[in-house]
Amino acid sequence: MIRFSLCTIVKNEIKALDWWFEHLEFLTKYGLAEVNLTDTGSTDGTKNRILEWKEMFPVPVNLYQTVLHNFGQARNFAISKASKDIPLFFVLDIDERVLESECGELQNMLSATDISIWRVPRKKYTDLEMNNQIELDKYPDWQWRFGRNDGKVKYRGLVHEGLTGGKSRNFPGPFHIHHFQPCWRTHKERHERQQLYTRLMQEQNRKQ
Repeated sequence: MIRFSLCTIVKNEIKALDWWFEHLEFLTKYGLAEVNLTDTGSTDGTKNRILEWKEMFPVPVNLYQTVLHNFGQARNFAISKASKDIPLFFVLDIDERVLESECGELQNMLSATDISIWRVPRKKYTDLEMNNQIELDKYPDWQWRFGRNDGKVKYRGLVHEGLTGGKSRNFPGPFHIHHFQPCWRTHKERHERQQLYTRLMQEQNRKQ
């Protein structure tokens, strides 16, 4: 079985952590070998709850810390923590999940030896029951989420970052990332996040 390390950045995600871990465990049957979470400054108990899950989860759970200057930098720090004997990394945010019913071809898709980067289609929802898919006009929202853990594949960009460092391929489906961000963010939190995205986009545009 081709193993992968799940590498995620978090900040103040106490409301979503239990839901995320509960929906993650089945992935151990499909190659999940470890969970590495990088905290970028939580103040709400996120770190303590991760340590509690570390004692309960069937594969190793590791917690790291860094300062969030931009999302590309934070992602690269996170994937650098993948154990060197694990050939691939997978990035799945705390407000996202994958479905076991869509994972049947996952190992086949990851078996291509000439591919270093895989893009995955993403769906977005306003409800946890997945009844209301939003941004249908933008579907599929392709995300750079699987990469070869060889030190060459890295994220580029300050925000809306993408992977570089090798030949890429799109997952043909049915595998998706399912995104539920509005379910946990208050209006204030969404506004602050949008301000951060806007600032980083402006900085990125200036550098280009």
